[in-house]
Amino acid sequence: MEGIKIKADQLRATGADVVIAPCHNCHRGLEDVNEHYKLGMEFKFLSEIIYDCMEKTNTAG
Repeated sequence: MEGIKIKADQLRATGADVVIAPCHNCHRGLEDVNEHYKLGMEFKFLSEIIYDCMEKTNTAG
């Protein structure tokens, strides 16, 4: 993890709360950096963000 301190510093410098990860490998790697360096960031896929922004209707009942 010491070898990726540069990435942790880059992420921290953005001031972002949520970061979009382009692929599963990136997502997992960034989560590892986040946990190790206590960045307090949330990592999501673009599809999650789109889904969160969609208007959802209740079709039941």
